[in-house]
Amino acid sequence: MILSVTIPRWKWTYWPLKALMGVLYLGLVQVIGLTYLKGMVFLFYYLGDLVLGIPTMELRTKLQWGIALFGSGHLLVILALAQEVDVVMIGLLIGILFFSFLGTVRYWIRTYNLEGLMGPVNAYVLVVMTMGVLGMMVMSTEGILTLGIVLFILSDGFLALWHFKRKPWVGFKVVNILFYYTAVVLMILSI
Repeated sequence: MILSVTIPRWKWTYWPLKALMGVLYLGLVQVIGLTYLKGMVFLFYYLGDLVLGIPTMELRTKLQWGIALFGSGHLLVILALAQEVDVVMIGLLIGILFFSFLGTVRYWIRTYNLEGLMGPVNAYVLVVMTMGVLGMMVMSTEGILTLGIVLFILSDGFLALWHFKRKPWVGFKVVNILFYYTAVVLMILSI
């Protein structure tokens, strides 16, 4: 059985908030100049955000779509960052980080009965870690982007706590939303 937590009053405020943030994002992207890269990153993140908010969708399906959409947006950020750093160094750092976190990811998957998602979750973790490593490598020149990446990774952590903790504190979701929207704005401003 997959754990899924819903707070009836929360889901009625969720969709209007998503719509409002989508309009604000589009306005922001227009103000800073809509490039193809910024537009695509925004599109993947926004669609992923909407999918994760569908209250009637099974959690496993949400995770599959969320991994695909957010992972695609992250890959575009990685492509933008990879032009600024040494590829050999990136590979070494990603390999070390990936294998050190693999055990933790396996624990989460087994604990919450998501066995069929081992491959997609591992791939997503690799993409997020790659984005995080690249963000750290360009921190001296791209501090706002690095901050956005760190906040995005933290928002993923709070989202996981919200979905998988047996009795989650509502603050996990609030922090997730605050970190997520701040992260996306900082990242879109910086790429």
